[in-house]
Amino acid sequence: MCGRFYMADEDETGEIQRMIEEAARKQQAIVGCDSVARGEIAPGMTAAALALGKTGKMGAFPMEWGFSAMKKRIINTRLETAAQKPLFADAFRQRRCILPMTHYFEWENRQEQLPSLLDGTGWEPVENRRTRYMIRPEGEGTLFLAGIYRYESNKKLPVFSVLTCEPHESIAWLHDRMPVILARQDAFSFLQDASVAQKRQQKMIFRAG
Repeated sequence: MCGRFYMADEDETGEIQRMIEEAARKQQAIVGCDSVARGEIAPGMTAAALALGKTGKMGAFPMEWGFSAMKKRIINTRLETAAQKPLFADAFRQRRCILPMTHYFEWENRQEQLPSLLDGTGWEPVENRRTRYMIRPEGEGTLFLAGIYRYESNKKLPVFSVLTCEPHESIAWLHDRMPVILARQDAFSFLQDASVAQKRQQKMIFRAG
């Protein structure tokens, strides 16, 4: 899945910085303030997302992370069922977006028994530990996550959900889902044609560290 990602506003090319600035200007015009997040992005925060404007030109727009449903925030959507689920089908068909990022984070849940010097048994009870990993493909600059968005009556900004798929074999040990990451040359095409998401990069080698 994808529960956190990172947008470095000081990337070498300035590419992400320009996207953030464009989205911030639009948010200022819509709601009178700039809360487009820089750095680590968590659910509920506003991020810069790429989408098609009214003229069909791609631009950066401020969007809040998470669909509202049954008093929950839906932050991820399975690519395999997005076209069939009522909550996602319309957005998947008509309102797709791209989340530019530097990397994303995933957590490993692990149970460990710790040495004990107190009770003579040699071991403490099992303790749950969570280890966070930063994940990105080797040799890649800006990454492009596939997403969908919609408008909600109680929100001034559109809200988005990140599309997920089965994990690449190099990180399958960590989680059974991962965000759909598009090749740079496929990013704009995905906004026009949802089937492009099926071409997600399989040749990437991912590193978790």
